[in-house]
Amino acid sequence: MPQLWRVVKRKHAATAFDGKAAQRFGGRWNSPGRRAVYASATKSLAVLEVLVHLDVGRPLPRLVAFTFDVDSKLVDRLAAGRLPRHWRTSRGLLATQRIGDEWLVSGRALALAVPSTIVPEDLNYVLNPAHPAFGRLRFGRSIPFLLDPRLVS
Repeated sequence: MPQLWRVVKRKHAATAFDGKAAQRFGGRWNSPGRRAVYASATKSLAVLEVLVHLDVGRPLPRLVAFTFDVDSKLVDRLAAGRLPRHWRTSRGLLATQRIGDEWLVSGRALALAVPSTIVPEDLNYVLNPAHPAFGRLRFGRSIPFLLDPRLVS
């Protein structure tokens, strides 16, 4: 049973699992208009996934971390052969979104394990908020997380 991590800005803690941010803006594995929740296999990867979106020179946001377990029987894994050639670049974004959208619509599983674009050997997870098992997940309370300022200096 994988333990997953999600790190978000503290001001978004109450809505960290509604999937509406991904629905509004889209993500690597979902198009705008499709709800999804992103999580990571490790806390450190979850932090990296936040770091890549921070603006250099801006004050560091206050972050919180959540951890939760997902039944491995409810996880699909994206086969390496399905990855488009340029999947880690902006050129591959539409292709990865199409893969994720097809998976979300299928409703086959609660989560899809995908490689991280930052560290491809590590896994991120796309959660489907429309899956019946999503409502049974227990996210626990948020844990304050302070970024080391050296990461963005």
